Amino acid sequence: MQYAFREILNYPKEEVLANVGDLIDPAGQLHHLDSVSRVLRGELCDYTAQIRLIRRDGSLLWTKGFFSPVNDPEGRPKYYTFVIEDISVQKKAEEELALLNAGLEERVLERTAELARTNASLIAEISQRTEAEERLRQSLQEKEILIKEIHHRVKNNLQMIVSLLYLQAKKTSDPGSADALIDSQTRVKSMALVHENLYQLGDLASINFEGYLRTLVKNLMVSYGIESRVVTRFDVKDLPITIHTAIPLGLTMNELISNSLKYAFSPGQAGEIAITGSISGRNLLITMKDNGRGIPEDLDWRQTESLGLNLVLMLTRQLKGTVELSREAGTTFTFSFPIENAEEEE
Repeated sequence: MQYAFREILNYPKEEVLANVGDLIDPAGQLHHLDSVSRVLRGELCDYTAQIRLIRRDGSLLWTKGFFSPVNDPEGRPKYYTFVIEDISVQKKAEEELALLNAGLEERVLERTAELARTNASLIAEISQRTEAEERLRQSLQEKEILIKEIHHRVKNNLQMIVSLLYLQAKKTSDPGSADALIDSQTRVKSMALVHENLYQLGDLASINFEGYLRTLVKNLMVSYGIESRVVTRFDVKDLPITIHTAIPLGLTMNELISNSLKYAFSPGQAGEIAITGSISGRNLLITMKDNGRGIPEDLDWRQTESLGLNLVLMLTRQLKGTVELSREAGTTFTFSFPIENAEEEE
């Protein structure tokens, strides 16, 4: 034991060791010696502690010490043992681990502070974006209200023009002039209906084309006094009719439906008008058919002096589309124009 003790502290066998207490690091010497004294006085059964001892070269060595009495059969101490174990490797590992933990904690604190700054920046950015989105939403809402009000006022102004044309037609004694005024009245009404549709439905990008056509036909039947003889059928649901397309297309439908109501059926004759719509590739196809007497075969409808048919051709060109006429079993006009036409106009 003595040899092992000497070897741990690097003392040669022939050198006399000083008092063991003198080999304890002064920083903890009093505490350790006091505890050993308490064992000697019987106040403690034994004492175990980590003790720094002084080597022969003056360096400090961490050890684990165990001090306890060895008793005789009567329980009285015969002698005492003091065992030490070199734990310098363990302590070095603990110190290195402590340094690593300290470094890790420092890095965690730095990273936490960095994340806190980033989080604060993100919160500020989100707040700014939220405020900007709210301002944009309010601005869009204000613009939407303004555009609705514009459509409402345009509709009212057009309705006033319709009323003026109606009053003028009533005061005109010439039948031809009166008919021309009524035709003009229906054309202005068809435009007013577009603005009314946009204002009432709240969709400023497109219109309900079927609802528009139903109202248009009803107004035309009232204007020409044909409210019960002619049946109308529609199949034009879910067509992408924008405001850019709606006005020229509405005027076109107004002209063709007016012509059918005025000329396709004899007085008192019942009839039918059918309007269908579909999408073919990137084109819209609109067909208007009546089962009336039909346009005469010898009439070159593309060169006629009829203002209504000239309007149809002009408006079709405005839509960048085509129109074809079929004279079989009545009259059928088929229109085709590109869906993206509205986007090109924008």
